[in-house]
Amino acid sequence: MNTRTKEITVFRSYSSTAFSKKSGFGIGIKEIFKPNLLYLPSDYKKVKDNDFVNTIVSIFHESRHLNAKLFGCEYFRDNKMDDYYVQLSYMAREGNDSYYINNYNSMAYEIDAEQYAINAAFEYLKCNFSDDVDCEQLIVNYVNGRIRRNEYKIDFVNNHDEYTSLDQINKAFDDKFDKSKSLNRYVDFNSTDQITFILKNKGWLQVKKQIENMSQKKIPNCGFQMDEMMASLAIYQYPEYSKRLPKEWQKKLSPKEVFGLDEYPLEDWEIDRYNDYNR
Repeated sequence: MNTRTKEITVFRSYSSTAFSKKSGFGIGIKEIFKPNLLYLPSDYKKVKDNDFVNTIVSIFHESRHLNAKLFGCEYFRDNKMDDYYVQLSYMAREGNDSYYINNYNSMAYEIDAEQYAINAAFEYLKCNFSDDVDCEQLIVNYVNGRIRRNEYKIDFVNNHDEYTSLDQINKAFDDKFDKSKSLNRYVDFNSTDQITFILKNKGWLQVKKQIENMSQKKIPNCGFQMDEMMASLAIYQYPEYSKRLPKEWQKKLSPKEVFGLDEYPLEDWEIDRYNDYNR
């Protein structure tokens, strides 16, 4: 058992999905890990329903993130364009932690993972518990509880009515997913993250200007387009990344398609090396 997971709550569960890092995820079990005198988990200890459901949902949520890294996001949603949008969102966080943190509640990557998790948890409960367990109500209670704590991706019905069914919840998630495409993204140009640091190069002014303009636009799909810009920069930073994508998506994320450039400019260090070589 991972010592770290015993010390964090289930809502601090995490996944390691960065392209350049080893894959994996950890689920916080502080709520359900109630050790005996030897500091070992008891074999006969009841776990509260809500703690159990929280843990199951977290497992499926983080596993969705891991699948995105290992296999890509094709077939995640019910149409190709939404699959592409989730893939953009996943790639947009690569080497770009500040972008991910600042836009967390609008990231399709996170909205999709949580919607997948509650539905997968529901199916798990149905398959593993007797008919007298109201599995749907357990999921509904989980969602309402998260919203009451002001820490969830969707709000109550009409901002005040609690959910009563999984169908209601799925509709709210679908609406949130679609609306996120047109929500402005915040870009911290002072960040030292790899992606935004590239934009400090002198020759990248045109790229930076396009990103600045998009961050200020209030137009349909402005969030979608910004994620696309960040995903294209992620491919520039990690060229081997593109090999994991369908050819159609590779083309869409080329500098020509995204920024109208035949290729990305040289970085300052590349120019300096070139000048030194030709002196």
